[in-house]
Amino acid sequence: MNVCALTAGRTLIRELPRTASERKQTDAERIEHRLLNIARIRHSGEWDAAPQALQKLLQAMNQVSAVQVATKPRLLSLTDERLFAHPLLYLHGRYGFALDQGEQQKLRTYLKQGGVLFADACCGADEFDQSFRRLAEQLFPGKRLKRIPVDHELFSRNTGFELREVRFRHPIDLQTKTNEERVTRIAPEIEGIEIDGRLAVLYSSYDLSCAIEHGDRIACPGYVAEDAVKLGLNIVWYSLLQ
Repeated sequence: MNVCALTAGRTLIRELPRTASERKQTDAERIEHRLLNIARIRHSGEWDAAPQALQKLLQAMNQVSAVQVATKPRLLSLTDERLFAHPLLYLHGRYGFALDQGEQQKLRTYLKQGGVLFADACCGADEFDQSFRRLAEQLFPGKRLKRIPVDHELFSRNTGFELREVRFRHPIDLQTKTNEERVTRIAPEIEGIEIDGRLAVLYSSYDLSCAIEHGDRIACPGYVAEDAVKLGLNIVWYSLLQ
């Protein structure tokens, strides 16, 4: 059990609660606590722009995968001791943000030790995009975010869905009459940073989270909701395979 827990990135419960006054967990809560968990990261910007996106993504994963994950992702700061118990960290937002040197060092150590960071700019927000690119340079000087080629295993059935081509939703303009006219087919645009031959940072400058949370009703540029979910699931599966 210890070996299984270690490889899955979980922490074993070694003691019962010491105080009888604590609220008893329901069966569902006890099961949720023992499932593989993914953490949302709190930062100085709008870290909760699409608060339900990750939960909906994990619910979709439980519907289509034998790998069961907790659908109530933990919200953590980068200085939290529990950070290293999670195989994947999720970070998103619309506005600019910055991490202090202590937070950068924790995140750098986490990534070098095998963790994966998944981030996206809500609605393709320029402020968040600029901040995230600056963070990537601070974390790994000399390395840059590079577009992941379409023949990479991230987009293949070896990881999850075959995603060499996805549907992209363009922003509304005065010439657009229907939602269908906004959609074109493109190769997925996910960028990454490699450490020791594996992708440790995965980033989309196009919207994933708002599409996952709100569906195709939003007006900003990004992937069609169904393909946004598939891309998100491939990223989660890829991180668990590292």
